[in-house]
Amino acid sequence: MAILEASEIRVSYGKVRALKGVSLRIERGQFVGLIGPNGSGKSTLLDTISGLVSDWTGSLFYEGEDISTLTPAQRVDRGLIHCPERRHLFPFMSVQDNLLLGSFSRSARGYIDENLSFVFSLFPILKEKRNDQAKTLSGGQAQMLALGRAILSNPKLLMLDEPMLGVAPVLRKEFSNALNKLRDKDISVLITEQELFLTMKDTEIIHVLQDGVFTHSGSTDEYRLKQDIEGLYFSNKNKG
Repeated sequence: MAILEASEIRVSYGKVRALKGVSLRIERGQFVGLIGPNGSGKSTLLDTISGLVSDWTGSLFYEGEDISTLTPAQRVDRGLIHCPERRHLFPFMSVQDNLLLGSFSRSARGYIDENLSFVFSLFPILKEKRNDQAKTLSGGQAQMLALGRAILSNPKLLMLDEPMLGVAPVLRKEFSNALNKLRDKDISVLITEQELFLTMKDTEIIHVLQDGVFTHSGSTDEYRLKQDIEGLYFSNKNKG
């Protein structure tokens, strides 16, 4: 059974059709990449899956259950976790308190110590700065904190909206290593990015989203598909 099955998802904002019938399937433990330029509908799709968009059509099943009527909090309690692009940290709270905010759901409370130790093993700098205010962190460290807080929520499916945004190239390898360690916990991951090669490095499946529709989907191991994506995606970006 797939952990997530989204079918024919359509979302409109007034006369603007943000998603025009997107279907997505994620298997347990699978890492899936979603790439596309700004305005392509990536964040809208994640917001719909996590319950932040209420006006949509289509079907949405998580672990075989129709979750279309569940609130965002109920989805979080089932392990469907969304790490948004803008991080939404609390700047005047400590690093550790920001992390612990991720463990508010009933399903996460019993794993606080285990998940906190795991996050500190992924990002030792967060342990070093655990008593510092979040506002003192660099951009890359703030992104580590946002990812760490999501892990404290004890995810089964973790959705990361442009996790490399604002992260210095020197830290991207650290993020990539952290993502790979999530595989050992059998966590499914959906990653959105604008940069093709950042996403291909850490995922098995790639979907290209443009103007609210998938234009390409397939395995990252298919070299021909990589060439097709490069030609289509980059030529369209250059036109913009």
